Amino acid sequence: MPLAETEQFGVLEYEDDAELLFPRGLPGFEQAHRFVLIKQPDLTPLVQLQSLDSPSLCFLSMPVHAIDSDYQSSILPEDSELVGLGPDDGASTVVLALLSVTDQGHLSANLLAPIVINLTRHLAVQAVRIDTAYSHEHLLLAERGPSC
Repeated sequence: MPLAETEQFGVLEYEDDAELLFPRGLPGFEQAHRFVLIKQPDLTPLVQLQSLDSPSLCFLSMPVHAIDSDYQSSILPEDSELVGLGPDDGASTVVLALLSVTDQGHLSANLLAPIVINLTRHLAVQAVRIDTAYSHEHLLLAERGPSC
């Protein structure tokens, strides 16, 4: 099994077929093309997207439908072609939202540019939507008022 040095997990052992290829990299991280998904049962539905090219690059993510059960995917034809998705490939597709902390310290999800993964071909792309149906800072935890 291949090994990868990571900042967060130390030496990571992974299956050959677990590697995902981002042909264009990710916006802002174009040099990072190879990633693996790390699932930890006690953190479900959170998933970590660990770069195999850069030990310090790891993104926290979760399935878009865990955030918004009515989420409507929209992927440009060129993105579908890049990862080899056809109209009937829904069962072999995973769509993740990258998570981040806003300037105000809130946890948010990027539903505007989800990660679309073709599990059959091990190809992925960050598919930036051309509409404004979703935000790049969809708040996950709303502020709570004082409790009784």
